[in-house]
Amino acid sequence: MTAAEGYRLKVKEVRDLSVVIDGFRADALRLLARSYGRLVAADAVRRIDLHILGKPDRTSGDSPLADANLAVQRAYAADPRPDDLDLDCELALYLVGDAVLARFISGNDEYRKAWESRREVHRWGWSEGAERPKGISEQNWKVREICWRNALSKPGLGSGLRFVLIEGGLPQIGWGGTRRYLPSMDDRVRAVVPTVLASKGRSAADMTAEAMAEFRRRLAMSLPRELTKDHLTSYPTAQSSRAKAQPRERAERKDDDTPVKSAQIDHADVVQSSDGRVFVAVPYVGLDTEDRVFVQVADSHVAITQNATQWGYVADVPRRATDLLRECKSVILVEVERKDGRRLLRAKHVAIVKDISLVENVSRTLGRWRTKGLAQDRDDGEIKRWDSEQSTTSE
Repeated sequence: MTAAEGYRLKVKEVRDLSVVIDGFRADALRLLARSYGRLVAADAVRRIDLHILGKPDRTSGDSPLADANLAVQRAYAADPRPDDLDLDCELALYLVGDAVLARFISGNDEYRKAWESRREVHRWGWSEGAERPKGISEQNWKVREICWRNALSKPGLGSGLRFVLIEGGLPQIGWGGTRRYLPSMDDRVRAVVPTVLASKGRSAADMTAEAMAEFRRRLAMSLPRELTKDHLTSYPTAQSSRAKAQPRERAERKDDDTPVKSAQIDHADVVQSSDGRVFVAVPYVGLDTEDRVFVQVADSHVAITQNATQWGYVADVPRRATDLLRECKSVILVEVERKDGRRLLRAKHVAIVKDISLVENVSRTLGRWRTKGLAQDRDDGEIKRWDSEQSTTSE
């Protein structure tokens, strides 16, 4: 093993170890859903576009979504770890005395970052023949050597515990797992250009920049501007593809199931239910259901942000509403669409409340100033206790 592969878990009981593994599994499953959803969405849309252009690429013939699921599953089964299908993650855990060691065996950088972000996980690698890294004492390095030699000297069978994210094959995912990952028009054009050119005995290398730009323009005009669930669950006919290529406003009026997104959040309703839960109802703008949403509360206004993007600013908010929000650490934010005199629920999020009023910011700043020394002492104490535990292990 290399020094970068090794970790030590700061746990004392089995319950603590269970919390670490369960937390990492939840993070890893979210990353898997995102990566897998993008792969299936891209392949399904590529099949739709080729079908519309008269160059069909069907696997089972049921639907582009079913074909895309099957194609990605077969590719993964043939080679689970190419660059574009590096979906799995595997860890090895070793119990050596009172130390719990771990090795990151396989997985992409996102999995590794999620693993290392756990506060109980600490880099604690060791490698025979490697120079002792700077900042690590000779005693600490010797303790690592003893622990890792004991861990790695055990026979392969029963040497430790294994964490494997994907057991068996990849599952089927539907519209809900792909809709937020539909590729952009530029990505769609790039995906079908090689196939269309190959059918004419040409390649992208044979074309000048001007000819490629013209080809892209014509190709983009023939593809549907909007993709819906109907496209992914059945191969579109020529008539339906022309209908989908109509302007957005006209298509939305004809399709009752397609939600109409608002440009921004310009108003919000704050309601407290009988069981004490607080709801914030806002116009439907299509917030990502996987990333965190923040409700920023000031003296007289509320802002909704996600991924450093402000989706709306509601001014002149009643004082009783801002006071209620300040009492909450989180609220249930619902996106609502108004249609034909009705209010339709389109999405629900658990949003984190942040008080950004002037008084709160000043108090928070002074609080950090007063407790900085105490926090530093506490951190130093934890480091000393950690070193002490390592010395005890060596003995």
